[in-house]
Amino acid sequence: MGEEIAVGIIGYGLAGRHFHAPFIARCERMRLVAVYTRSEQRQAAAREDFPGIKIFTDVDQMLADPNIDLVC
Repeated sequence: MGEEIAVGIIGYGLAGRHFHAPFIARCERMRLVAVYTRSEQRQAAAREDFPGIKIFTDVDQMLADPNIDLVC
């Protein structure tokens, strides 16, 4: 198989937290590495759900991160 795909999610509300993140986490070739959200409450939820995840509050910085292969 190929290399692991590092994935970032824009938004960690209903869809990001309960649909995108769980499916990405269960895909054996993908790894959720980053979340963009300005909400402190959602940042805390992302950190709780995925310890060590990188949190962005600026979407341009997230899109420019060379360690992220795919953004959802």
